[in-house]
Amino acid sequence: MKKLKRETKARKFNLSKIILIVSFVYFVAVLSFSLGYRKVGNYDIETDFFWDYAIEAKNILKGIINIGEFRGPGYPAVVAILSLLTSDLFKAGLIISALSSALVILMSFKILEKVFDEKSLFFLP
Repeated sequence: MKKLKRETKARKFNLSKIILIVSFVYFVAVLSFSLGYRKVGNYDIETDFFWDYAIEAKNILKGIINIGEFRGPGYPAVVAILSLLTSDLFKAGLIISALSSALVILMSFKILEKVFDEKSLFFLP
């Protein structure tokens, strides 16, 4: 009985470790693709970023905090803080995006781990 519990714990730990590695590899792949191949300002998706979030982040760095009617200052504040390390608002946004998507993978697995047992969790797509 104790041996079975130990094997289950070891297997569960290994599966969690694998998902952590997968999330990290995904983060590195998305970040390297985004920083290496993404053209800045191609007016595809990031027009909201340049017209709203980047301006708000610059204002936060100047000490002006704008709280919009539909958006709070959270994302622009994180962009502003991260831009202090990267010295580029767009790169800071790409890092936040890559990190957020990797965290979604990790959190989704943790939620599914609570809902399903280990065997059925392994076979979920």
